[in-house]
Amino acid sequence: MLDRVEIGAKAAKLLLWASLGLFTFILSSCQADDVLYLKRGPDSDLAATDTVRAAAAQDRYFHYLCTQSGLPSPCTLPVLDSASWTLIVHQGMNDIDRRCDAYLQWLDDKKRSRGAWLRQVSDTSSATTAIMALVNPDSAVPLQIVGQAFNLLSRSIENYNSRLLYEVESSTINSVVLRARSDFRQNIQLKAFSTRPDAEHALREYMRRCMPYAIETQINNLSTLGSQGILPPQENTIYPPPVSGAIISQALIGSIPAEGSRGRVTATPKPEPLTGAVSKDEKTLRGTQVAAIQRALCVQPDNGKFGPQTRIAITQLKQGLRHGTPGFPGLQGDRSDTLNQTLIDYLQKETSSCVNHERGYSNAFEKYAYQKTGDVQSLQRALQACIANLTTIGAASPPATSTSGVFDAETRNAVKWTRHEAKVRGIKVVDGTGAVTEDMHVGLSPCLNLGPTNG
Repeated sequence: MLDRVEIGAKAAKLLLWASLGLFTFILSSCQADDVLYLKRGPDSDLAATDTVRAAAAQDRYFHYLCTQSGLPSPCTLPVLDSASWTLIVHQGMNDIDRRCDAYLQWLDDKKRSRGAWLRQVSDTSSATTAIMALVNPDSAVPLQIVGQAFNLLSRSIENYNSRLLYEVESSTINSVVLRARSDFRQNIQLKAFSTRPDAEHALREYMRRCMPYAIETQINNLSTLGSQGILPPQENTIYPPPVSGAIISQALIGSIPAEGSRGRVTATPKPEPLTGAVSKDEKTLRGTQVAAIQRALCVQPDNGKFGPQTRIAITQLKQGLRHGTPGFPGLQGDRSDTLNQTLIDYLQKETSSCVNHERGYSNAFEKYAYQKTGDVQSLQRALQACIANLTTIGAASPPATSTSGVFDAETRNAVKWTRHEAKVRGIKVVDGTGAVTEDMHVGLSPCLNLGPTNG
């Protein structure tokens, strides 16, 4: 049987070790990366090990915002489209607001729970000391050891929660964050974001309003200047107005409510007329937008001007869509070489160019008439049949053929050979080129019907 002294000593030891276990748990929150950050900061190596993983996560996030913004599904992120990216930025701010509010609520709960932890440690210390004193009234040294241990634990909890965010009233933190968010939204209400880099920069700037280091810095700035009776100017804040995004044109400003006195935005001068623009919809574009459209149409160089090559590519676009996407809106009876708004919106969501394209397109007709690998394979099989017919009625040295689903060298040679031999036999196709255009696409049908009796 254990006597009362041994029982009391074991109970006190159990309470002491439980309390020290709590202290160990708190210290275990330290991360090994802390040492690396202290030595190197964010690191100067641009090719960081987490770059690919972070980029993939960012792609998923932008596609999520794109869908939540109400854009057509499946959502394709455009290279250059001010309407789409501006919607994505505003939806992203709503998402950040949701997460920021959850963080502020957690922070408030964290501050309230600190007092409960300290009271629990104090109560445990009192209980342990009382038990030890009852069991062994002469245990002065053990009592002092236990008292110091619990005092260390209390100070450790206080030190762990000693940063400014835990000391400042929740109402002050909430006021700083909500005001910063409101100012940011006010500053961008006249701005449009045309590219993914602009959108990413704007959302990172907005997210900073809810980062712990930024909140503490802003509180310090406000308290330091406020104590001197100085109104904090823009250069004394960690929350400068966003620098990305283009100002919305003057025509739209009259329909937007005026801003407050802080961060007022003025309209930029009206851009110069676009070179070569003909239709009303074309004249609304900027040079960078036209350059992106040229890349989507396989036009080189993409100089941002509506020149002869671009006009030919627009015609090929319409021809390709008629054959590759029957019923495409706005093309019925349209034989012009100009763009309407439907085609502009469609091209601005088209992010791939013909340069190094996986299917090897060389012009706009090929790209939009044969949009899938199976479409290219159907063309290649038609070429094989046409070559076989031409050989049957006397054509010599037929070329090698391919069904790879790619406009490879064999397919280009087969197209060029077929053009020449079909022209000799009265089929109206342009001679001398290995590219597929509408005349070649249409000319394959009579070629497939050739035979010894009608050659």
